Amino acid sequence: MKKPEFDIYQVADVSTKYITKEDGSLIGRLDAPGHVACIDPEDAESESPGDVFAVLQDGRYHRRQMAELRQFGFSSAFLRIFRALYRQRIPYVRFDAGSGEADGLPEFEWWGGRAERGVELNATGRVQLRVGKEGFPRGRHSDRVRHAFALRHW
Repeated sequence: MKKPEFDIYQVADVSTKYITKEDGSLIGRLDAPGHVACIDPEDAESESPGDVFAVLQDGRYHRRQMAELRQFGFSSAFLRIFRALYRQRIPYVRFDAGSGEADGLPEFEWWGGRAERGVELNATGRVQLRVGKEGFPRGRHSDRVRHAFALRHW
């Protein structure tokens, strides 16, 4: 029997510190243009999963998607990310507070609205969880531990 082969698609992992607070309130809306999934919630009540969007790669559809995103209320910072992803031919993007760095993008202070209970990178680049009302564990943790913690509470 032949082994199945699968297509593999790239997904950009972008921190919400690169979008505005208003964008942060819009990315979780299921009716947002291009929104395809919410994944990796920290816990059932946090309302802060990673949100995945499709970045349409056909020029006509991409222009239409950009107009719809603008009309929906997304900022120019958010649209700049979509333009960069389109130019790099990356078809999906995941926005999450604990996501990766992106050189060349402006940062916004709100950082996903998780100031009390958020995930942040410490000076060594390791993920550090802060304790809040939800009772995250204290101390520094690797990404693997953070994801295991998130999955346990999903």
